[in-house]
Amino acid sequence: MNRYNLNRIIDDYEKKLLLYSSINNSKELTSLNENYYEVLADIIINENDLPFEYLINRLENYFKYNIDIKEKKLDFKHHQFSLLGSYVYKKLFDKFGIDTFDKYIEIIKKNIFSEIYAWLSIDFDSSFIRDNFLNASVEYIVANQNNAWKEEFENIDYETYRWLKKVDNVPHCFETNEDLYFWLKENEYYENLMMIGNPIIKNLLHQIINWETFNTNLVEKNRIIRLLEECKNDYITIGEILTSNNIKLNCYLLKNNEYSIFGFCNFYMLDRLNIDESYAKEFLELLSQQLLDIVFTHLQNPFYQNDLANKIYFILNFICDKYVNYYDRTHLYGLLYTFELFLKKLLESEIQTSNYQKEEIFSIVIKDLIKKQLLDFEKKENFDKKNYFLLSYYLKGIDRLIKVKNFDGLNYKEKISNSILDNLKKSFSNITNDKRVYIDFLFLKNIDFSLFFNSSKNDGKWLDIFDLNSVINGLNSTDVYIYEHLSKFYLKILFQIYKKTQDKEVEKYINKLIIKLGFEVESSIIRFDDKFEILNEYLELLNLFAKEYFESFVNKLCDSYELRILLQLLSSTILEERKEFINNKLNVMIQKGIESDKLSFNDLKIGMLYAIDNDYLKLANLLEEIFNKKFNTSNNSFMKKFQKEFNEVVCKKDLLEILNDKDLETKEKFVKLNNYKIPIDDKNWGTESKYLKCENFKEFIRALIFFDSGKYDKAYDILNTLCEKELTTNYLINMVNSYFNLHKEDENKVAKFEYILNIFESKQKSFQSYINSIYEYQVLIYGYTITKNISKLSQLIKDMPKQYDMDFDIFKYKYEFFKDNNQEFKAKKYLEEFKNFYINNKKVLKKVKELEEELNSHTRMEMENNFEVKISFDSLTLGLTEAKKYWNLIQNMELDKQSQIFSNKPDSEEFIIYIMEQISSELLERKVNIFRNKEKNDSLEIENIINDWVGSLLNQRMNFLSWKVLPESRGGENLKGNVGERDIIVYDKNDTKLFLFEAFRLFNCDTTTIETHMKKLNGYNANGSKLMIVMVYTYHNDFVQLCSSYEDYLKTFDYNGFDKIGIIKEHCFENIETTPTKIKLLKEVRIQNEKDVVIYHYLLDFYSEINIQDLKFRVLKKDDIKAVVELINKAYREKNPNSWTSEAHLLSGIRVNEDMLNEILKNKNIVTYIALLDEKIVATIQTKLEDKDIHIGLFAVHPDFQSFGVGKKLLAFAEESSKKLWKKSSFVMEVISNRVELRDYYIRRGYQNTNRFIEFPKSSYWSPLTNEELKLLVLRKTID
Repeated sequence: MNRYNLNRIIDDYEKKLLLYSSINNSKELTSLNENYYEVLADIIINENDLPFEYLINRLENYFKYNIDIKEKKLDFKHHQFSLLGSYVYKKLFDKFGIDTFDKYIEIIKKNIFSEIYAWLSIDFDSSFIRDNFLNASVEYIVANQNNAWKEEFENIDYETYRWLKKVDNVPHCFETNEDLYFWLKENEYYENLMMIGNPIIKNLLHQIINWETFNTNLVEKNRIIRLLEECKNDYITIGEILTSNNIKLNCYLLKNNEYSIFGFCNFYMLDRLNIDESYAKEFLELLSQQLLDIVFTHLQNPFYQNDLANKIYFILNFICDKYVNYYDRTHLYGLLYTFELFLKKLLESEIQTSNYQKEEIFSIVIKDLIKKQLLDFEKKENFDKKNYFLLSYYLKGIDRLIKVKNFDGLNYKEKISNSILDNLKKSFSNITNDKRVYIDFLFLKNIDFSLFFNSSKNDGKWLDIFDLNSVINGLNSTDVYIYEHLSKFYLKILFQIYKKTQDKEVEKYINKLIIKLGFEVESSIIRFDDKFEILNEYLELLNLFAKEYFESFVNKLCDSYELRILLQLLSSTILEERKEFINNKLNVMIQKGIESDKLSFNDLKIGMLYAIDNDYLKLANLLEEIFNKKFNTSNNSFMKKFQKEFNEVVCKKDLLEILNDKDLETKEKFVKLNNYKIPIDDKNWGTESKYLKCENFKEFIRALIFFDSGKYDKAYDILNTLCEKELTTNYLINMVNSYFNLHKEDENKVAKFEYILNIFESKQKSFQSYINSIYEYQVLIYGYTITKNISKLSQLIKDMPKQYDMDFDIFKYKYEFFKDNNQEFKAKKYLEEFKNFYINNKKVLKKVKELEEELNSHTRMEMENNFEVKISFDSLTLGLTEAKKYWNLIQNMELDKQSQIFSNKPDSEEFIIYIMEQISSELLERKVNIFRNKEKNDSLEIENIINDWVGSLLNQRMNFLSWKVLPESRGGENLKGNVGERDIIVYDKNDTKLFLFEAFRLFNCDTTTIETHMKKLNGYNANGSKLMIVMVYTYHNDFVQLCSSYEDYLKTFDYNGFDKIGIIKEHCFENIETTPTKIKLLKEVRIQNEKDVVIYHYLLDFYSEINIQDLKFRVLKKDDIKAVVELINKAYREKNPNSWTSEAHLLSGIRVNEDMLNEILKNKNIVTYIALLDEKIVATIQTKLEDKDIHIGLFAVHPDFQSFGVGKKLLAFAEESSKKLWKKSSFVMEVISNRVELRDYYIRRGYQNTNRFIEFPKSSYWSPLTNEELKLLVLRKTID
């Protein structure tokens, strides 16, 4: 592709992105009052150097508004620096021409009190002025480069900027821009760039990026390229350019060979569309294909030939790093699709290596890719998803090259396999040593471990990765969590290897591990595994395992009296002789009498469900009797709560007995069904009602009775209605089967089958492709075979569990599918596997022979549906698949319902208010960062930065519901009638506008500022949003008075475009209660075009008069106890957005009471100190003499005074005082082990991690709220 065509494609790509983004970076130089800004610009320039007092006093009152004089300089209180600076620059340009920039900087520094960088974001109405400013900005940046890279990073105050990711080791330098970019992006350090570097350079660079034309046809060098070339050692500037999300900039980078990969990677992470409609996916796919065409055009360019492997390695690792972290985020469809398409194109793309020859890119770079990847992999101490995924991808590519091109890759395959084995051993060892474990089990399916296994010359190494005896000891110890996850990790790997290889040694070892770790330890992995994932997968695989392993496992179940698991195994077993083996064992149990003492309540409930699933009603009745006896004699409160759930199971059992009673005629079954009384009384519980679920199940049984009697039409009608009431997989698949039977003789049955399958696919989306039982596969394969839907059949066959291949009904359709689609090799292999599986079953082998003869004689079988209706109870717990199903349902709900789920708020409006209150609290937490500097903390940072934070926080919180937050969008109109610039607009997943957000700063009780912003609301609300959020960032020493003045003024103020206050029947401000004391929330309802518009006003108090130097310390007295108890419990147990030390999410109850502190006060070896501010107790800490150590404890800071350095000061005072008192220099303390941020806080105070843990104390005063094991980590410090 030539350069012209490439640029044309990139220009088209840019237009598509800008069309979607609705972002316009350029602004017009317009104002509400040009004369106003002209006058003020003249005063700022002050050509005659007159006193500013004189100049201001000559102005009319209107012009004096919000102008003060500080230190003989002008101090503007409004935020129109950009517009005002634009007029100043324009006037100076008319006089000074090319030297305007330096003169502008000189005047702003000389005459303006505020920081200069706030005056650099100016607008232009002339290309001459713009070019002058941008050219001078480039010269300034080049001449004043940031050189203190490492020091700047290391000096970031991470205690203050807690949302930033801390950088432990900052490199001194980077060899290439790729190294810098990858370091910033992979570690998410690029956000830290906004906190370091020269702020003037930062603002100038922002202007250059926004205003640069990026025209490739211009003769002169682009300003960005010049900065990249001349600021190579200014990593801050280079980093900000290369990691920018600016669309125009990145499209320009895409056009440049040297920088194209940065544009690609930035666009790869661009969150483009967040909706699931098919047209949106098609658009995303189009964007992805276009982006990959662009980047592969560059990769095929001779410019890249010498560095091709490095470029591809960089891209692969970058996009894979994001993929492994976001692979389960279905709303990031564009990112996931782009990643998968890149992998595919890399395997298929060719490059011109000579005039007459092309070669696959992958074959050229694969050896270098493997070498680089293994070097990176060797540095990893734990399981690293990215490296595992990429190494398995490389193996797939090598296998393809070996088959197609006789590629010499066996040595590389073995190297990869050995590296994987070494890392697995290292990972297992580190997990057991560190006692920490996090494994993304869901992601394991994306890594093909069978490729690593098959590439190894010594398969036995894979069966000796961890020390089995150590694991057994661990599962008998108190650290069971570690060893449970370790065992699960290893077994999942072995399961995957076996499914792909059917290796006999792996099969043998899996069964050995299951017996050892399932029956010979206290914490059995088959009884206590989370969601029973290992058990469920093993039971399915048992169908493929040898008879000896199957019978050995069944015997162990019987010996251990695992009745529930035995019944579950019966449900998942395919071979009839194996089912008979289990039935014989169950009959023996029943004859001897069920030992009720060995069965838990859960065993009874789930066991009964599986008994019903296997038509074992006799056993189900026995389990019911045992439950009733236990219930009648038990005082267990949990048991009483359990009763209703069990009654639901009993009800279903009773209804199934009616269905399966062979002694009853059809009419008698209906009579008995009609007379049946549901044993639950919770009709009015809505969707949670067990009665309604049983009522639906009763109708389900009615449909099945009709089905059994051949009345498929009535069965279908009932099931169709049930699917509207309560959509379950049971009802849905049986509805499809009823429809198939109803129309199987119809001459138009293909069209009818297509119709019902389309309905099924539409409804099935609610279950996220949930197909759980063999019956469902049977019905669907039959349907897709009749309709000849090859793609759907292929997908079903691909997704189907391996053991289902051995079901004859599945076999006949799948085998015929292979034969009909010219896949003879697969058909032959499948046939041999099936025959071997049933080698001793003459009945099945006879049916197989008949099927072969029919197909070989080319006699077309008429497929018939002989499947009976099926009731499945397989989904007994909320596993991953079912969780996805419910999550999909929740995502598709209306916002009002989502609000009730995620916040217990009754509707979407209150949900939004709840979210905005949380965001307001977080803004207040960041207030220390909003002050320009510590010496001048009476002025706020530019409000646009705060608005950016609001947008970012909204995105972070609400992205999971696919809300779209559009910051600084242009629309509506301002007071002058020009296009307005709204702060933020928020849309839901359906692109319905939720609310309009507008914000401004307020420094005093000035009504002019309020009036100015309130008058804009109508113009900005062009589409008539019914909900508006107004956020006011206040900085005033009397917040209460300011709020009162604000409310009083607006009570009588008429908004433009709204009904006048006088004609509104009831207009008032409603004060809404908020948790933080620094937030005032007011609600008002205005009328516009006869419709209510609700406006919420958030007033945030950014004023702070805490002076850390005024802190006083003293020893606790008896009179202080009540206040200190309240403070400690508030800091430790109260949910407060201002408190980062709270344990409220971990523990309930109280931390201390007055009796405890009274006892502590009597102990001579304990001294408790308190910190006071204006005579108010704001913090406390306890020191205790313990042998050679001083123990630090009960350390608490009032939430309202956290993050101001109070704790740091008090801790230092307590250490120094107790050291002098007891003549000791060794200090010790404990912190809850999973409170990493607290641990890091103390480490910054000089404490060291001992890696020693003690048990968390138990008490009647508190109880855990989490399933995580709570332990205390011991920290130590020595003060010389």
